Amino acid sequence: MKRVIVLVISAAYWALTLGGRLASRNQYCVVLYYHGVSAKTAKAFAEQMAWLADRFEVVRLSDALTPRTRAAVCITFDDALENLLTNAIPVLTRLELPATIIAVSRNLAKPPQWEMTPGHAESNERTMSEAQLHILPHELIDVGSHTCTHPHLPRLSKEDVRRELCDSKSDL
Repeated sequence: MKRVIVLVISAAYWALTLGGRLASRNQYCVVLYYHGVSAKTAKAFAEQMAWLADRFEVVRLSDALTPRTRAAVCITFDDALENLLTNAIPVLTRLELPATIIAVSRNLAKPPQWEMTPGHAESNERTMSEAQLHILPHELIDVGSHTCTHPHLPRLSKEDVRRELCDSKSDL
């Protein structure tokens, strides 16, 4: 029985520390990767952010590899969906949490033009416009480069991958 209790406690500790990474003496930075935050999920998102703010150092993605003594988390949003403006940015601003929004440079102000599974919840969500990217609170929110068109990179030649990555950065 004693072994079972120790096993249960050990398994719970491992799960709660993301496989032990958040409790190590050599602290890691875990990168959280969101897409959009819909009105339906906004409350849960706000609760998650408050929980993170209470327990971890939340750092910019550009600081993810900086050595640290406390477990850290980076918050990122793939594709720069417009719903972040109303459902995520106000929460991040209120809690003073930095984040990075990774934009698809040639898909601004439109629904996703890339391949998505049929019925995907975000297939009709618009992405932020250039003007919306400019009005983000840049003291907290960084804009990162995704690709130009969000292609399936393994299908592309090395040159096309390089072009997607480099041109996206230039566009932004």
